[in-house]
Amino acid sequence: MASVGGLSPELCRAGGPRRRVIVTLTHPLDYLRFILGDVDSLWSFNEHLSPLELDVEDVAEIGLKFSSGAIGGVHINYFQRPGVHRLEIVGTSGTLRWDNADGILHFYRMPYEFGTWDANPPATKLDQFSPPEDFERNHLFIAQTKHFIHVAREKHNNLYLE
Repeated sequence: MASVGGLSPELCRAGGPRRRVIVTLTHPLDYLRFILGDVDSLWSFNEHLSPLELDVEDVAEIGLKFSSGAIGGVHINYFQRPGVHRLEIVGTSGTLRWDNADGILHFYRMPYEFGTWDANPPATKLDQFSPPEDFERNHLFIAQTKHFIHVAREKHNNLYLE
């Protein structure tokens, strides 16, 4: 059986860290809070639905209401193959779509002012933003770790990367 969240199913079954899907796959929740602000309220449906031999939930559907007024939804699971990690933000000026598979951010701009209606609206304008040629995701984690060590050693109050 394949590993789950970096841990073997045997470790999960043997009383090791309870690797519930909500505890393990937290990146979407973290970056949504970073982008949209604090969460005022939420709901979640989570269950163990797959044949994975785990005694914890392996899927969650989460609804979020942010203090900024935004509303969001997150779906996470252990069993989808191939794995998918996407972000979509819909606003009055257009839609942002990002897919981890290619790292490209697509911005579909509204060609008209929000609130107007047209039976034959013009097509959205598409802008695309690709990661730099030499981008490696691991560099982000290395920079974060180095900064954390620097802050801890120097006892700085600035926890943000510059």
